[in-house]
Amino acid sequence: MFPIAHAYLMERIFANPTSAHYLGCVWPDMLFDGPLTHHQTHREGLALLDFARTDAPEILPFVRAALTHMAEPHGFDWYSDEGYEPGAERGYAFERARPFVADVVAATGVDPELGWWKAHNFTEMSFEVGLGRVYPHLGRAVADACGDAALVRMVTAPLARHFGVPADALAANITNFPKSVALVDPTSEALSEAYTLQLEFKHGVKSPNVAAMANIIDRLWGAIAPDRDAFLAFAVREVAAMLAGMAD
Repeated sequence: MFPIAHAYLMERIFANPTSAHYLGCVWPDMLFDGPLTHHQTHREGLALLDFARTDAPEILPFVRAALTHMAEPHGFDWYSDEGYEPGAERGYAFERARPFVADVVAATGVDPELGWWKAHNFTEMSFEVGLGRVYPHLGRAVADACGDAALVRMVTAPLARHFGVPADALAANITNFPKSVALVDPTSEALSEAYTLQLEFKHGVKSPNVAAMANIIDRLWGAIAPDRDAFLAFAVREVAAMLAGMAD
């Protein structure tokens, strides 16, 4: 999922979220040109939690919020990407994107072999539009957390020790993150414009069809209307249960 959706889910699990929670729930996706891998930020959650409990208790709120995001243990990304419906090949965002793969390939210009992966991002971006419209504070809270220099220093110093990477590089990923997404005004057009940065950085695509991309986001939001709320409620319930089993 994208940041506003992650903040939405996190708010339904933590009664009084702080800036550390807003930062933690989106931090696993702050990978652009950074020193960490997707596996480290999405599948090593238990090791990070053990480290925080033992060596850096000051970042426990940040880490527990990050767990709501991850695939291992089963946070929001597990149900979005990996597994939601019994018997389905992938998670909710992938499965709902299937009918739109060809359109996404045409609009973005990516290799067709990447089409399903890119298409699932369009499911995710549709949630950004829908949730951002109803809960406009979510994107601002994430942006404010990324811009909180004291908070960024507080979390990156122990993270650097745990992962064995430079703290400055981790801090740069955080402070630059708002530039790569649409937090303040998450319209389908703004999300598509931001997504062009990913397409160029990751895939060398320089001239995607932004209007066509925005149209796909809007169409997808309509297509998932019958079960999108049920999916969100299911994810909140399951992720909350996962965290409850890891109470400090």
